[in-house]
Amino acid sequence: LKLPATVTVLMECGPGAQAWARLLQTQGNPVRILPAQRVAEHRSGAKNDRNDAHAILRAGRDTSIASIPIKSTTALAIQALHRVRRGNIKRHTALGNQMRGLLLEHGVSMPQGDAAMSTHIPRALEDATLPLPDLLRELLDELLADWLYLGERIAVLSKRLEATA
Repeated sequence: LKLPATVTVLMECGPGAQAWARLLQTQGNPVRILPAQRVAEHRSGAKNDRNDAHAILRAGRDTSIASIPIKSTTALAIQALHRVRRGNIKRHTALGNQMRGLLLEHGVSMPQGDAAMSTHIPRALEDATLPLPDLLRELLDELLADWLYLGERIAVLSKRLEATA
């Protein structure tokens, strides 16, 4: 793809936009990546290629829309590290809440927090006096292993971010 250097390329932010922007810049084209939600404000009619192109052109003329900065591959990698870590934290929290909820349905309550989870759940699994079916004990043991693994991954990703910073 080779465009005259005078052609400014407008594109909507989305998967691949950063890679296309870097490629077009190396060919000498000015590039503006526009936020998808701001482009959507300029769309009329059904979402299709033609209406999307018109919306991008309209949004490109709107001086109140700030372009998204074009990031280096290193900056994108750091952003990916943040996103993966954030996703792991969400899954870790969700698993912890799920385990606490499953135990609470059987009358076993425990405090919130990682320290409580890592000590109380193994104790609950080993306590034969608690009214927990074997199937639930096995399931909780698997969920606990997943939860612990996610905790380890979060720690590793946090160390990578600290080292990068």
